[in-house]
Amino acid sequence: MTRFTKVNFSAGDLKRIHPAHRGYLIASSHACNQINFSKIYHILENDNLVDRSPENAFIAIRQLNLLRFCISSIFEFNTLTSNYLGSIKEIFPTFAEKHKKSHAAIVRKISNERWVKILRNKFSFHFSATESLEMLENMPDDHGLYFIFGNSIGEVAYSFAEEIVSSNLAYGAGNGQIKAGSEKLWETMSNASSSIMNFHAILVSDILYQYNLNKDFEEIEAKNESYGSPGINFIPVFIRSKQ
Repeated sequence: MTRFTKVNFSAGDLKRIHPAHRGYLIASSHACNQINFSKIYHILENDNLVDRSPENAFIAIRQLNLLRFCISSIFEFNTLTSNYLGSIKEIFPTFAEKHKKSHAAIVRKISNERWVKILRNKFSFHFSATESLEMLENMPDDHGLYFIFGNSIGEVAYSFAEEIVSSNLAYGAGNGQIKAGSEKLWETMSNASSSIMNFHAILVSDILYQYNLNKDFEEIEAKNESYGSPGINFIPVFIRSKQ
């Protein structure tokens, strides 16, 4: 059996926390949920299939969308955290300084990658026709593209669009090398998300400790059968009986 610790508190308990801490605690935890689980499901997608098969097209699109969503959520988390630490530096100077140093290291890794901002601004939560045209112009005329469709609603994979966008992002991330850029995209997501989860866990613990909200906890267990384990990370996987 896999063991967890469940920390219990009420809405009233949260309302006792200073508003600056309280708002950040909720918003940043929401962001961490998105970062953590988009990374997890990216790992679970299996692309070890025959090239150009229908399955591979759908898997590749899901992987790349999860990758973009995760990296963009990391970008948003860093903006949220920088604003929060800046807003409390006068009220809680010691607390702000302590966590600002840890967060600065994460920000530096992301801010050095120009393509991260382009990805977030143009292709994750917004869609730019102008930028898309520029990306197509950068692609050789003989580069093969395709899309596939089935007989049911939703059975469509516009792989040509994914190829144009993702290959250009990989090209930029890899300084002209698409394969190296693809590896850089994954490395950035993996390293930054792990750093953020560690940083956030320490910060949340500090807030809860200040307001004495870390006292009511219980040990709970989950069945090992409901977990997939790539590497050493146990990941909860629950599949619906009806789709």
